[in-house]
Amino acid sequence: MSMAEPAPPARPTTQPPEAPIAATGKPIEMLSRADSQRLEQRRRGRNWAILAVLAGVIVLFYAITIVKMHR
Repeated sequence: MSMAEPAPPARPTTQPPEAPIAATGKPIEMLSRADSQRLEQRRRGRNWAILAVLAGVIVLFYAITIVKMHR
């Protein structure tokens, strides 16, 4: 019986790894610190808006329940 040859490495060690690819098929670019901060600020504002809408729906359902109980 002969020994099997070892498998080649999964990625050549002489080349750097490729840039991550987004779902669109384009390479992902690193954001600058200013862009990252703006993105985080927009996301935080959007989260507060979603919280306000959710709280409003909860208060509305609570009020409807109270009104229906007192009829």
